[in-house]
Amino acid sequence: MFQQLTIKVRFYIFLAGILLAILLSYQLAIKKTIVLSAENKEQTLQLDSIKQGAFQINQIKAKLNELRGQIGSQASSNMDVHQEILNTCSKFCAENNLLVREYPDKELIEVGSSKLEINKIIVEGSFHKSLQLVHLCENDKRLGRVVSVQFVKQKDVYAQKEKLLTSIYLQNMQTGSNLE
Repeated sequence: MFQQLTIKVRFYIFLAGILLAILLSYQLAIKKTIVLSAENKEQTLQLDSIKQGAFQINQIKAKLNELRGQIGSQASSNMDVHQEILNTCSKFCAENNLLVREYPDKELIEVGSSKLEINKIIVEGSFHKSLQLVHLCENDKRLGRVVSVQFVKQKDVYAQKEKLLTSIYLQNMQTGSNLE
């Protein structure tokens, strides 16, 4: 029967067979591969997004810790910040020939669900040693954020000499878990 068909008809049947074979192989093998490849690309993008998400979370945590450091958050400290400042400053003053003149009570200001604690300490002594104390409080010991430093030169009429008084204002933020 196939022998009786003309070459032209045989060619068309052959062409139809090739098209049928191509469609069948596409349906059985190539289509699945293309679908799996697209899913793989999508899942790879999701995985990259998740990896970047973890990186972004670490960046946000670092930024939060930096902000807490800037406002002087003492969330991890169990010791009273007011007492810790007094202990640190007294020890430094004793070692560096400074005198703690005043250390009034802390001032608490409520800001929403947090409290802002402001501690003031006044020391007497040399300018260089006073600056070292400011650096110690803010950077080395991280007792809080130094919001203001005031230097006042006074003349002592009885001793007939001048003395330098340094007022240091330290700010700390107390949030939800460490409120008193």
